Amino acid sequence: MIPDLPPSFQQLYKESGPLLRFRILRDVLGRDESWIETISAQAAVLKHPRIVQLASEQLPNGSFGDRLSHTAAAVLWMCEAGAEDHGAVKRALDFVVLPTLAQENVTWELSANQRTLVRDVCLHLLARATRGTHPLLEAYLEVVKLEWQHWFSNKKAPPPTVPAYTAMVWWQPPPHEVLNKRALLTKLLNAVEAQPDVLLPENTRLLVPDKGIYLAEPVRMLFDLEHGARAGVVGDVPHLQWLYEELEVQQDADGMWHFDIEEIPAHLAWYYPLEENAQDRELTVRALMIYKLLNYDV
Repeated sequence: MIPDLPPSFQQLYKESGPLLRFRILRDVLGRDESWIETISAQAAVLKHPRIVQLASEQLPNGSFGDRLSHTAAAVLWMCEAGAEDHGAVKRALDFVVLPTLAQENVTWELSANQRTLVRDVCLHLLARATRGTHPLLEAYLEVVKLEWQHWFSNKKAPPPTVPAYTAMVWWQPPPHEVLNKRALLTKLLNAVEAQPDVLLPENTRLLVPDKGIYLAEPVRMLFDLEHGARAGVVGDVPHLQWLYEELEVQQDADGMWHFDIEEIPAHLAWYYPLEENAQDRELTVRALMIYKLLNYDV
């Protein structure tokens, strides 16, 4: 037990596994790697059986299978678990992600839309694995910005993708670009929200489903709200504001969140779950992370 842990977190922390404990310390309480207990918790993450198993499945070429989607799922899950610094993640970036971004001819046999999606998936991996700090992100994302500007004026152009959006959310721009990034993401989400409903499920196109789908798929709700909070645009986008209000309503008297999860969207299988048999605890940790991102006391 962590002796100086706030009383309201003692039970949650005690009952959680190593992955959730690390995320409580780092992403809810804001205790970075300068804290001894955070370093200890991170070491436990790197020894977690699923992390060890995934790392053992990495191929010599840095991938986790014959499809980019296999590598993306493995790397993104490891990052969600708190293992961004694992050697397997770094190898995937060095031998798969960066070479793919740098050499368009590696995907010459794909259509233009498919090449764009490959690029966007790689950008998401690069942004997520480095927590938005890779020095090449800004240059690559400039192209994404131009494509979005084209789509704003011509909705028949290829639409924004989920991976490109999440990459932009995670990117940490220089100080003079922070407000521009926020304004761009606000404009993007409001434009997406104004589009007619599209049949689900989707796995690439950025969409805003109706409220019934959000209520039936709490994982989607938490994912979209977390990224909106991380982008700093929750108060500027109507559907995100509604999601936040719904999140408040869903908290029970015991301080926990107890969503009923019947289905996890296929494109978010890497996002949830982290720990087995810990649904309420993980949902609570994720909700608390959102409050932290919104600068609310937790």
